[in-house]
Amino acid sequence: MMQNHHPVPCGHRQGIKPVGAGGGGRRWNCASATSFLRKVRGYEIAINMTGLLGRKLKMSQIWKGNTVIPVTVIEVAPNKVEIVRTPERDGYKAVQLRLGKNRKEFRHRGQAGWQDMEPGAEATVSFFKEGDKVKISGLTKGRGFQGVVKRHGFHGGPKTHGQKNRFRAPGSIGSTAFQRVVPGRRMAGRMGQERVTIKNLEVAGVDADKNLLLVRGAVPGARGALLEIVRLKSAS
Repeated sequence: MMQNHHPVPCGHRQGIKPVGAGGGGRRWNCASATSFLRKVRGYEIAINMTGLLGRKLKMSQIWKGNTVIPVTVIEVAPNKVEIVRTPERDGYKAVQLRLGKNRKEFRHRGQAGWQDMEPGAEATVSFFKEGDKVKISGLTKGRGFQGVVKRHGFHGGPKTHGQKNRFRAPGSIGSTAFQRVVPGRRMAGRMGQERVTIKNLEVAGVDADKNLLLVRGAVPGARGALLEIVRLKSAS
């Protein structure tokens, strides 16, 4: 019988078992290497790779030879190691990192420099190097309550033939057949502030002195947004 008063994530119904406590509630482990837990009221994400937490600063561009490369500048301040998970005690190997008030648990497969980490140590941006492939997760910009033209790309009503003030109207939302609005109907509503992950982004540069990471291309989120940066493949 569970003693935790927090709601159990949906992954519990898929064979996820509790592996320990501390730092805001139980944490759950899944037998699948690729599964992860969304953060819900103290439940932390667990993924099968290694990365760091950072904050989006701005977009910029750099020159390499005669080619200009658009990059996103991410500030990766030193992440403090709070908890080190071990197979003997927790059933898996991972580290829990903290950046400010934000915490994130990263699993790892024994990459150099991560096995011997102790609580209180710091992980810096020098973990990455130019040419690495990473995936970055974050929350998109919040757009508030928006209509169907902006939210779903509707074209709106015709501009003539007796129409008036119907340029951005959604049109009919049902039919006379079953006389109800079908689930999933595209309508006006809250837009943005959703978790998005972009894979296979390339690290274009690392400035260890300024704690800056340059990633080729765009990443989700507004300026100052928290990002989870996970290394998928190390540069050879």
